[in-house]
Amino acid sequence: MRALKIIGIVVGFAIVLLCSGVLYIGAVSPEKRVVSGAQLPTRFVDTIRQLELIDDDERIRLFYSDGLIGIKEGMYFVTDRQLVIYSESYEQPAIRIAFDQIKAIDAAYSDSWLSDSSVWVTLKDGAAYVFPLGMEAGGDRRFVETLRESAGEDVTYTESEAG
Repeated sequence: MRALKIIGIVVGFAIVLLCSGVLYIGAVSPEKRVVSGAQLPTRFVDTIRQLELIDDDERIRLFYSDGLIGIKEGMYFVTDRQLVIYSESYEQPAIRIAFDQIKAIDAAYSDSWLSDSSVWVTLKDGAAYVFPLGMEAGGDRRFVETLRESAGEDVTYTESEAG
């Protein structure tokens, strides 16, 4: 009987710990959809400013993060001046791209909530970068369209459906 009580306490503690972990991740993790700058939580904007990714008078138009615990794991956003690609796992975490440096945009749109769309941006100097976007509510397409409009008419654009 005593062994059953001990096992029950251990299992109960494990369940409480697991539930607490899930609740914590849910509370601190970013939404898995593209959001407007006006919808960004203040703590995300504060992190972006602390990382010096935008100027004081710069406005975030659209934002997406694929981070599980926090946005530093991966965030991608368009401002009124630039495209920003950021991930702690990159050798150079912050990539800031002025719109006039973009030569081509290629988008592979996902049709499943299980996988993100992928966007490739090629610069005039030949450098190329890829980043994900969530497809929920057409956010991926809205993000790419905003980027295309900001980059100008001379930017080459191609799109495909991701497999």
